[in-house]
Amino acid sequence: MSFRKLKGVGNQSQSEWDAWLVQNQNQLLRAGLPKAIYKSPSHWRDFLENGELHWHREDCDGFYVLDLSKAQMIELTNLLEHENIVEPESYNLLNWLRVNTGSCSDSSDA
Repeated sequence: MSFRKLKGVGNQSQSEWDAWLVQNQNQLLRAGLPKAIYKSPSHWRDFLENGELHWHREDCDGFYVLDLSKAQMIELTNLLEHENIVEPESYNLLNWLRVNTGSCSDSSDA
């Protein structure tokens, strides 16, 4: 069986990853993500695919996306919808967050 390498994560240079982290640092903090989640592009992809560090257990403190408050999930959803380092649509986490925060529905609550 072969696996398709997802475009984006893992293909950027360390300087590109570092620049992305600086640009998104405040939003990552507001989302309540532990630093281990975005320690490297590989860690970030692991989180986007699994909602936890499934393949990086040695760096995991037991954090799972369900540990986030709804406000933090909304912040993470906003980050993923606007980031440019990966294609978050390729990962299940963004769709899961949209459903669980209600951002995939028509929000016409006036």
